[in-house]
Amino acid sequence: MALCFLSDTSAQDDLDIIKVESSLVVLNATIIDDKGKSVSGLKQSQFKVLEDGKEQAVIFFEAERTPFAAAILLDTSGSMESRVSMARSAAINFLDGLRIEDAVAIYNFDTKVSLVQNFSGSRDIAHTVYELKAGGMTVLNDAIYKAAEELAARSEKRKAIIVLSDGADTKSKYSADKALKAALAA
Repeated sequence: MALCFLSDTSAQDDLDIIKVESSLVVLNATIIDDKGKSVSGLKQSQFKVLEDGKEQAVIFFEAERTPFAAAILLDTSGSMESRVSMARSAAINFLDGLRIEDAVAIYNFDTKVSLVQNFSGSRDIAHTVYELKAGGMTVLNDAIYKAAEELAARSEKRKAIIVLSDGADTKSKYSADKALKAALAA
């Protein structure tokens, strides 16, 4: 990394340039137990970081509870008819692993994108998700784009879009490229 300071040309002779090399790697990790629940309160001595099977030295360790915002996109199109129950279960399992300070929104999509639950810390949505039935076309890209727009407006530093789908878009007005760009910008 190089640091540069702008000044008028008469002061350029006095300009010092500082070059710094760093091999610092920042690794964010979420630790879960065998039931998929987040584990907090861990100390550095309780885990190892491996790279290509080799243990790496952990120089600095800090447990941080950064709030997380996620949008779950549940495909309820006709092509998911035999798989929608598995997708519902996956959504509920994901919700069970979130912390109280995390916010999640749930959308379902088929021929259109519908908001099932706005961003909330509530995990009491099982009944709503189980009422969703499969049918219609698939607007996967539109669902990703809509969720990305909503996530972009959120203040949380950590954000994710979780897509539970067979992946076959059949009717979106947005391209896969535009949906991906929106997701990355969120």
